[in-house]
Amino acid sequence: GAGLDHRLGFINADIDPGTKPDQIIDVTKALPFKTASVSEVLLSDVLEHLTREDGEKLVGEISRVLQPNGQFSLRVPNILQITRQFKADPAVMMEFAYGTTAKNGHWGAHKYGYTPETLERVLKINAFKNVQITTETTNFVVTCQKSHNPAAVPNILVIEQAPDWGGAEEWMTTLVSGWRKQKLTVSGLTNLPKLQITWRKLGAKVIHIPFVLDIIGNYKGLLKSIILFPYALWWYRRALRRAKQSGVNCVVASGFSEKLLITPIAKRLGLPVVWFEYGPLPTVFAKNWYLPKVLYRAVKDMPEAVITISEHTKQSLITDARVSLARIHVIAPGTAIPKSIPLKSKISTIGHLSRLTPEKGQRLLLAAFALVHKKLPEVKLIIAGRGPDNAYLESLTKKLGLEDSVMFPGFIQDKPAFFKAISVFAFTSLWPMEGFGLVMAEAMANGRPVVAVDNGPAQEVVGDSGGILTKANPRSLAWGLFAMLSDNSQAKNRQAAAYANRHYNATIQGRLVTKVIADVVKLYS
Repeated sequence: GAGLDHRLGFINADIDPGTKPDQIIDVTKALPFKTASVSEVLLSDVLEHLTREDGEKLVGEISRVLQPNGQFSLRVPNILQITRQFKADPAVMMEFAYGTTAKNGHWGAHKYGYTPETLERVLKINAFKNVQITTETTNFVVTCQKSHNPAAVPNILVIEQAPDWGGAEEWMTTLVSGWRKQKLTVSGLTNLPKLQITWRKLGAKVIHIPFVLDIIGNYKGLLKSIILFPYALWWYRRALRRAKQSGVNCVVASGFSEKLLITPIAKRLGLPVVWFEYGPLPTVFAKNWYLPKVLYRAVKDMPEAVITISEHTKQSLITDARVSLARIHVIAPGTAIPKSIPLKSKISTIGHLSRLTPEKGQRLLLAAFALVHKKLPEVKLIIAGRGPDNAYLESLTKKLGLEDSVMFPGFIQDKPAFFKAISVFAFTSLWPMEGFGLVMAEAMANGRPVVAVDNGPAQEVVGDSGGILTKANPRSLAWGLFAMLSDNSQAKNRQAAAYANRHYNATIQGRLVTKVIADVVKLYS
C-alpha cells in the first residue's frame, strides 16, 4: 500500500516488490506484527482495493497490532463527491470510481466503496474511538485512536412471539443453545409454552408474554391488537427497562408485530435491537389496508442490524421494505451435522416433514406420489407433521387408493430416526412467504437428497447439493422423485451431506450470528 510514498519513521509496506518497500505484506492475510506492538498506522488509498470482507478483516488486524490509544489514519475515495464532480466527464468518473489496472495490475482495481456511516461503523466495531471524518477533494480522510477499553460481552434478550413451533423457532433455539455454551447470559420473552420450557432447560431466564399482537392476521386480529396496544406498550416498557437494569445490552426480535412495538421502546432506553427477518414481505405488507407496510417503514431504520436467512428475503427487504443494505446480514440457518451418514433404507421411501397446511404443498405431493406409485408400487411415502389439513390429506390418500403406501406419523420428536427411515426428502412449499425451509438443510445434513418445488428460496437452499428442482405440478414433481429414487448409489447422499456441512453447519452459522450481535454491542459500548 505504501507504493513509492515512503515515510520516515514508518515501516513502508507494499505487496509489490518493485516499489522497494521495507517489508512485503499481503494485507488480505494476518499482519506480521505482534499484538499491541505498533504506535501508528497510515492506510492511504488501500482499503478500496480490497473486498468488503477483506477490508473489514484488515481493519480488525490493524486494531489488533495497535497499542491502546495508538493512532490510525485512513483515506478512501468519496464516491458521492466523485459522481457529482465528474458527472460531465463520465470516463474520468469511472476511473476515479473503479481505479485503473494499467500500472498495478489487478491490485489497481477498486472493489468496494465506503460512506462516512459505514466507515464509522467498521471502525467502532473494531475498537476505535474519537473517529473524525473529513472530506479532502475526492476522498474521505479519517483519523481515530485504538480504544483501551475491553469490548462488552453480549447479554442478550430474545423476544419471540410465535403461533406454533416451526423452522424459525428451531433455529432461534439452536442459537440460544450455542450462546449458553459460550457462557453468554440469555433471557427471553415468549408466548409459546414449548419455547419457554426449552429455553429454560438451556439455562435462560424466560418470562411469559401474556398477550398476542397480530396486526398481519385478519381484521379481528388487528382490532384486538389495537385494543391491547396500551397494555402491551406498558408491559414491554416495563420488561425492557427491567432487562436493561439486569445487564441486557442487546435485544433480538423476530415477530412482526413485536418488532414494530419494542424497537422504538428499546431505542428510547438506549438498547440496540437486532431483527431477524425470515420471509419476503409483500404478502404481509398488503394486509389490513397496507397498515403493516406503513408501520414497518416507519421503524425500519431503528434496528442496528437485520439478519435474514436467504438472498431471496434480502431482495424483499431492499425493494419492498427499503431497509438499508448496510444493515442487512444474510446468514443461513444451521443444523446439527451427524458424525456419519445413515445408509439408505432397503425400502425406497419418500419423506416429507412440515406443518400440514395447503400452502406447504402436501396435496401436490400426494398427487405426484400417485404417479410415482404407478411405476414403483413398492415405494412408500411418509408425511410427517401436524396441522389443520391433516384430516383432508388422510381422506385424499384414501380417495387416491394410497392408504397402504402413505403414513401420517404426526409430530416427529426424533428427526434423525425419521431421516434414517427415508431415501429422498420432498420439499413442496408453495407459500409466498417461504424464507428458507430449514428442514431441507436438516435432510441434507442427514445424507438425504432433496427434491424441491422451485418456489422462493428453494433453488438457493438446494444449491449444488445434488438435489432436484421441479415445477409446481404433479407430473414435474413425480418426474423429480422418480429420477432421484432411480439412483441406487450413495453418491447423492454423500454430496448432500457434504454440502450441508459447508453451508448449514449450526456451529459455524451460529458464530456468524453471534458476531453480528457482538458487533452491535460494541457500537453501543
